[in-house]
Amino acid sequence: MTRQFMYRHAYVGRSKVERAAEWVREYDPSIEVRAVDRWIGGPDDLTGLAAGADVIVGGLDGEPGSQLWINEAAVRAGVPFVTGGMTRTQLLYCSVDPGRSRCLRCNEAGMPGPDDPAGAAAQRLVRSRPFTNALIGPLTMQVGSLVAYEALRYLTGFEPPRAAGAHVVLDLETGLVPRWEPFAEDPDCPVCAATPAARRGPSAPASSASA
Repeated sequence: MTRQFMYRHAYVGRSKVERAAEWVREYDPSIEVRAVDRWIGGPDDLTGLAAGADVIVGGLDGEPGSQLWINEAAVRAGVPFVTGGMTRTQLLYCSVDPGRSRCLRCNEAGMPGPDDPAGAAAQRLVRSRPFTNALIGPLTMQVGSLVAYEALRYLTGFEPPRAAGAHVVLDLETGLVPRWEPFAEDPDCPVCAATPAARRGPSAPASSASA
């Protein structure tokens, strides 16, 4: 509740989707909202939802790999994808510009594989450690504003996306100074191979970016 500002104790037990749509309609009745209350268990469950969209903003959490599902659905549809979140001490956001940047699946190529058992074991150890969620209200506002601003870059074109094909990381231990970490390159990425031909273009430049 401390970081979900549209929800109140009175809404416990209600569909979060319905409440979110209700909040938007109350805020501005002129906004047309199409709410879809659906269980998401993989990229195929997102089929059809991207039709006609200009950008997808990911908010799934709690399920390992869920961002990869949205990434795949977005790339298949040729729709830019923006998401963000928090690790133990770091806020981060990223975006995928299908056909023009690397995607989240590309970045998996940089993870330890079967030929690196020590690295894979280290990754499993890190992911299995107990995690205390420090994403309190002020930090939610911070990462949410960065995600929203990146989405506006895609929607309006007032400037190029800053996080296409990269994580922009802001670490609490270093005063939230942004650091740009490009996704790993995977020329054989099966997700990028499914990008619609109309979206294929020059790759995003691999240069540093501010938040």
